[in-house]
Amino acid sequence: MSYLFVDPIDATPMVFSVQPKDEKKRLASIITTAGGSVASGFPPGCIKLITREETQKNSFKSQEGHVFSCWVDNCIKRNVLLDMNDYNVKVCKETCKKTLPVT
Repeated sequence: MSYLFVDPIDATPMVFSVQPKDEKKRLASIITTAGGSVASGFPPGCIKLITREETQKNSFKSQEGHVFSCWVDNCIKRNVLLDMNDYNVKVCKETCKKTLPVT
């Protein structure tokens, strides 16, 4: 596996915040193995990951700026950074009712 989750400009780890806790446990080793880091809370500039199930539990406002966590899985499967906009919670809720892109 390559270091997918490293910023191509300055070679620093991409920082992720993951909800809920069980998803954080699942993704933490995947993200760190691929060069990223997982933060507690929401540090500035972090990529906020959330599951589709969690979006159904929480208010829409709290999900703005979040990306569906399956983005990480799909990046790993294809060994490339996919376009996060395709997995953005707000975009998906406003423009599509279909399933998320899966590789």
